[in-house]
Order: sequence, then C-alpha cells, then structure tokens
Amino acid sequence: MVNEIPKTLGGHPSVPEHLRPQYPTSWEIMAMPGPHQEGYLTDEDVDMIYSSELKVSHNASRSGIRLVPPRAPQWSRKDGGEGGSHPSNLVEYGYPLGTLNWTGDDPCIFPIDWWKLGQIKAGNTMQYKRVSLEEALSLRKKVEEYLVAIHKAIESGSFEGVQALETTYSPSGAYGKAVVAERPAKGNEPQVRYRQGGDDHLLVEYGNEQFDLNHRCRVTALEKVLRGPDAPAWLKETLTNTVGCCTSLLLFYNGAKLDRERLVKYLQSLEDQLGDLSKIKVPCRRFRLPLSFESKEQTEATQRYMETQRPHAPYLPDNLEFTAKNNAFSPDQLKHNLLNGTLMTVVVGFFCGNTVSLPVDPRMRMASPKTNPSRVFTPEGTFGWGGSCGSIYPVDSPGGYMMLGRTVPCFDYLGYKDGFSLEKPWLFQDFDLLTFYQVTEEELNEKLGYFRSGRYKFEWDDVEFDMAEHNKLLQDTAEEVKQLREKQTKVQDELVAAENESLQKWREDKEKNKVDESTLDALLADPAISTIDSPMDANVWKVLVDEGDEIKANQVCAILEAMKLVEKRCHDVVAEISVQAPWDIKKCKVEKLLVRPGEIVKAGGRIALIRQEN
Repeated sequence: MVNEIPKTLGGHPSVPEHLRPQYPTSWEIMAMPGPHQEGYLTDEDVDMIYSSELKVSHNASRSGIRLVPPRAPQWSRKDGGEGGSHPSNLVEYGYPLGTLNWTGDDPCIFPIDWWKLGQIKAGNTMQYKRVSLEEALSLRKKVEEYLVAIHKAIESGSFEGVQALETTYSPSGAYGKAVVAERPAKGNEPQVRYRQGGDDHLLVEYGNEQFDLNHRCRVTALEKVLRGPDAPAWLKETLTNTVGCCTSLLLFYNGAKLDRERLVKYLQSLEDQLGDLSKIKVPCRRFRLPLSFESKEQTEATQRYMETQRPHAPYLPDNLEFTAKNNAFSPDQLKHNLLNGTLMTVVVGFFCGNTVSLPVDPRMRMASPKTNPSRVFTPEGTFGWGGSCGSIYPVDSPGGYMMLGRTVPCFDYLGYKDGFSLEKPWLFQDFDLLTFYQVTEEELNEKLGYFRSGRYKFEWDDVEFDMAEHNKLLQDTAEEVKQLREKQTKVQDELVAAENESLQKWREDKEKNKVDESTLDALLADPAISTIDSPMDANVWKVLVDEGDEIKANQVCAILEAMKLVEKRCHDVVAEISVQAPWDIKKCKVEKLLVRPGEIVKAGGRIALIRQEN
C-alpha cells in the first residue's frame, strides 16, 4: 500500500502508459510440468498442449477458465482406475492454483488472480510455454521487482529509471519432470511420490492411486506434524496452507523463500517418524443426514444439460440408474447401500468446503465416470458420485459427478449458522463419518428452508474410528470384494464402449447439422437476406422460431446461456441471454436456422438468416 500520494503526481497515482502491462487477446502463459503430466498423457498430447493455441471458452469464469483445445487427448491409459472409468479421471487430490485440469474432453484452469490469468477473458487465446522451477522463480522475481519499482515511483513522485515489465520469454527447454522424488514402500508404510505443482505447490502422494483409508490416515498424520507446534521455524515461516485429500497432501509454500529440495528431504525424513499407523484409533464425528432421491432442481439441471450440452449418453436421463448399472447393482440396491452404509470424509476443500467421502465397507464402494462434458449447473446440496467417491455440493455450481440425490448443504457463506464460523464456513472435517436417512422431496425442502434461515440443527455424535478393525474388515471381505469387482469390471467395460459410441454419434451429429458453406454464401449474396447474430460466445439453450415463421421487430428468437460470477458470492451461475430480431425489420420470415439447441455459437456468429418480404 502507498501511504501518501505525492503532490508531484497530482494527488493520484498515474503510471505512465509505457510502463503499464499490455493486455493482448493472445496470451503466452509460462507453465511447469506436473503434477500428473507423466504417465497420463501421451507424448503427442503433451506436444499438442504446448504447441497449440487454446481458446478461452464462453463458459470461462473466475472459478474456472474453461478452454477449447484443438482436439481431445489420446491418453496413455485406458481408464482412470479407482478415479473413474475415463482416463482423465484421478483419485481426488488438492489442485494447485493455476493448474490446467483436464476432465473428459474439457480442459479447465482453476485460476488465481495472477496478473495474466486474472485478465484473460472469453474469446482470447493462450499458449503454454514450458519452464523449469528455476526459470519460474526467476520470472516471478522480475514481476515482484517491477511492482516494487512502481510502488517506490508512486511514493517518490518520479518514474525516472523504472523499466517496463517484460511479458515475453524464451524458455531454455530444460524444464524437468513432474515427479521430483520417490520413496519406496516398506512394510505397512506405503510408497510415496512427490509431484511438483508449480513454484509454490508440492503434492505428496501415497500408494498407487488406490483408495485406502490407511493412506488417508497417513495424510492426516503428516498434515498434523507439518502444522503442529514442533514444526521447524523455517517451515512455519514458509508453509502457508495444506490440503489433505484421499491419498495425498498438497502443500502450499512460498517457493521464493523455501528451497524445494530442502522441503522434500524434510518430508522424506518424516515418513520414518510416522511409522506404522495401521492400528491407531482416530477421534471423529458421525453425522446423520437427510437424503431425498427426488429433486425437481436436479431433474431440471439434467434436462438443461441435455438441451444445451449433450443430448444423449449412457448416464442420461437418470444418473442414479446409470450408476447402479455401472456397479452391477439395481437402483434399489444402490439406495439401500447409501441408506445403510457409512461414508468417511476423505476430502474437504477444493471449492467452498466441498466434501468428498468414501464408503467404509469395501463391498459398498462404487465407481462411476463423470459427465462428459461436465454440467454448467448443479443444485446446492446435490449428493453426487464420481470416480469412487461421493460428494455433497456445497453451493449451486458447475460439476460432473452423477447426481444420486439431494441433502442439506455443508457450507454457509456468512458463517453464522450453528456449526459454522467466518473462519470455517464449511461443516465437515477429515475422518467425519456420514450416514443418511431417506426423506421425501417435500420434507427435504422444508429442511432446506430451515437451513437457509439458520434454524437447522445437524445431528452428530463423537466417536472413534478403529483402523485395526477396519483393516480386519478389509481382510475378511477380500474374496467377496474381488468377485464383486470382477462382476463390476465386466459391466463397466460394456458401458465404456456404449459411452464411446454415444460420444462418436454426438460428434457426428454436430457435424451433420452444419450448413454447407456454398449454400450459406449464396443466401448471403441475396440483398433481401439479413442475419440474427449472437452477442457473445455462448451455448444455444432454446431456439424459439422455425424456418418459415414470420417474425416481428425485437422478437426473441433464441435464448443462449453462459457462465458468469455473481458479485459477492463465491460461485458461478448460468446467465440467460435473449437474442432478438432486429428492431427495424417490418415483414420478415425465417429463411434458415443456423444453430440448434446444445450447440456453441461465437460472438457475432449467425443464429439465423431472415428474409425481408415486400
């Protein structure tokens, strides 16, 4: 902060034009490999990412910069294992800020307001350039030095000698690997991989991408040591945050002050200190939550998804029926498992305290792909399933988990409700146990009303989770679980084939619906023909006219949708945009429709051709 503006600047800071960074429409973004680049994408996929211009989608927002790639990745594996059936699916982990995340065919950056990402907008293009940790830190230092120089110039009243910020860079090509260190398994102590996530993040990953509550227990134990009173002073000064997930711990640290090699060596030394955790008892809470399998809002969200994003898929229109089939259950069996089983909270975070949970009993575990593409809207309180985990959506938001039901949200914006606070506006914490009881949609709506008004009381008991008992359950049910997994794998292979067929048909249908260029040119050459154009990049939600219809001035002919961020709220909503006929037309008919619901239209793109009649 500048304490006082010098009179030489006229009472207000005005940085000279030549010192202000330029905001182009095509951006160069420097990026380090990782954390999951190696072993997931093919070499051709990686080359495509770094050699192509990626367009910023109309669905980009401050909570997720969605990109349009030249093609979908080919992937170096056939599926995501316990993360989900699609090869892009991973066991949930903490996302480093600024990470390019690829779910299905859609890449998305989970952004931070860095000066470049904070200025990117829909319709821009961007191209990644690979840099090493050392190069990233050097570039970061230059930005910080530039800001310090501007700060001093404002305070002194003179910009003499201040150099403009250099916004382009030619990387050396020596960018290193995503996995920076490994520690082999030893007895009951699992394998550990240390994955880089930019110059300020390090992902500590246990095991081999398989859900195991022993790994989650180890994540929690490591986190407590790192955040505890006995942590070394240098770590307390540089470690800013930690995010524990299913089998991994993401560290946020100040890369400009803490040498990564020193951090990794210290983390490796802690593994011996933690030792064998297979028989410990963990204090936790057991919650009892209402769950409705009917929801008008979820039905409407699915219908809108089918109208604006993808018209058909094996998981449409009933996510619950698909998830049951994908796991060799009947819908009633799936509901029975949810209402009679116990889930353990293995992730709290990512987005507004989003809670991800895993069934304690391995016989009740399920696997499910995420929607492709992901939905632009999911109602708050949705209980969804993606990969091998369940999740409660804390707010209305985009999402790709299969919607199985709806419960009470676990997030309070203002932190005033019972169980919440301004410092901790989310409800759940690591190792919380979740159980459900069934309610009708009307009963749930009543409870949602109580929650929104601050009168809802969550039910929970303080209990202990015994890792020794859990490990005995794993041993006793191993053969039964093996047989169930074989049965599930067979069904899942069939549904993956059905999904691939559906995706191919969907893509072919979109190509068939395109109007031939020669036909379009001939129509546009007619002086009686004019166009109705899109005001922005968006999805086509509804087309309200047909070819041959007479239309009037200012008549709404189509409704588009795109994402926007609502001021003073932390999540995105869908904005509806009405597209009207020109104000000055008199007697016109729709000559040719150029879009259909579910298609994407660019800013200035033609929605329809209209003919002026005499």
